[in-house]
Amino acid sequence: MGLRLILPIGHDESGVRRLPWISFAVMAICVLAFLIAKPTSDFGAAERDSTAAVEYFFEHPYLELDPKLAEALGGTGPQFEALIEAARASLPPPEHREVLAAEQAHLDELTERFFETLGVGTYNRWGLVPAHPAALALVTHMFLHAGWLHLIGNLLIFYLAAPFIEDVWGRPAFAALFLMGGLAAALAHIARYPDSAVPMIGASGAVSAIMGAFLVRYWHTKIRFFYVFGLLIRGTFDAPAWVMLPMWFSQQLFLALLTDAMGAEGGVAHWAHVGGFAFGVGAAWAMKRFRVEERYLQSAIETKVHHTVVDNADVDRALESHARGSTGEALGMLAAAVERDPSNGDAVLAYWSVALKHERCELAAPAMIRLIESELRSGKADLALAHWTELNVRVASPAAGQNLLVRIAQLLAREGRKEEAAVTLRRAMLLAGSGMTGRLALRIARAAKDIDPMVAQVAARLTLRDPSLEPAERAHAEEILARTPVSSRGPVRK
Repeated sequence: MGLRLILPIGHDESGVRRLPWISFAVMAICVLAFLIAKPTSDFGAAERDSTAAVEYFFEHPYLELDPKLAEALGGTGPQFEALIEAARASLPPPEHREVLAAEQAHLDELTERFFETLGVGTYNRWGLVPAHPAALALVTHMFLHAGWLHLIGNLLIFYLAAPFIEDVWGRPAFAALFLMGGLAAALAHIARYPDSAVPMIGASGAVSAIMGAFLVRYWHTKIRFFYVFGLLIRGTFDAPAWVMLPMWFSQQLFLALLTDAMGAEGGVAHWAHVGGFAFGVGAAWAMKRFRVEERYLQSAIETKVHHTVVDNADVDRALESHARGSTGEALGMLAAAVERDPSNGDAVLAYWSVALKHERCELAAPAMIRLIESELRSGKADLALAHWTELNVRVASPAAGQNLLVRIAQLLAREGRKEEAAVTLRRAMLLAGSGMTGRLALRIARAAKDIDPMVAQVAARLTLRDPSLEPAERAHAEEILARTPVSSRGPVRK
């Protein structure tokens, strides 16, 4: 009995600022192409004809097998050759030349029929054939899939990562990443199998590039996985991106090398995965190294998100009024500016600064909380945590929602501030009170299991009281309950 399935099902990034239209468009094109191409029947015909040819050959192993057929079936390695030699040794050719010629003619006819089916098929026309790559196929192969499992598997991974990269990089940069990542994956496959006549299809090369970019951009993000072990053991677990995505890349690299060592091309384009992932990591590293996101992308995205360029003339006038000593007027002007545009970070911070100077922080605290939430949605976790820390020091128990408190607790724990994280989680528990939902309790339990075992125990029990829970959520709560030490009475200290 072995591990049957590990599947990512989510992560702790809370959301995006606008609808990811490019991501949705890619998914829609993949589904539409799948439905139009009817790959099941197309592939089934080619598979039927290839099976007929191969079966006939092994019934008559003394015949000459077309090398192109062996290559198309991925059987050009030493193991395949050894199998052919063993089959030939088991059955001698017929004595009459006429019989031998007729049998060879029939095998050649079956082989020709297979190549005719394959040649007119969707995959050979629009897929990427390394032996003679077409320029258009470098793009079209990304949107074709061999079956429902192939399609759904790629789109699931894509959906978990792509909208978040599109949100922080913007639509043009994200579209470029997807297409160039798919191209890099295709070139890696062509470089390794330049003479292959087997068409490559699927979005997984481009999806691998998105995964590589997600690793760099969301390094600490915890990904949730669903697992099945054998027939009875199943559940979920969380692991950071910096652990799981490099593990996946290492697996793909190992499988690529293993396939090459066996002398066969294989049915999965592992080198395409390796090339796409490496491209995504490199692109995201370059974006981070040269601060492209902060310098060029974020301001343009924020402008489009809020539809108008933020006008800070009111903020300037308010600060001038404050400098003249008109504190009440300045606070009123800043409050009005924040109410008109809660996303105007300059106005919020100016409001907070003036209120702080005159010990009236409670006035600007709600605006600061909204700013922190906006920063978290934008992926500016460090800035959000810094603003939260200042707010929390100046205002007793800021009126933050439970979901924000859980997210802040996760960030505090990530920074090694586990005692503060534990206090924040307990505030989330108290704030929820009797209105605690099972899913919120599960979020708190997941966040608390390595920070405050007692809170994790209580939250897990509250989770199990919710009859509307999904089986996977219930199993996760039971797992936390079983693995968290009952004797623990406080946060884990570093």
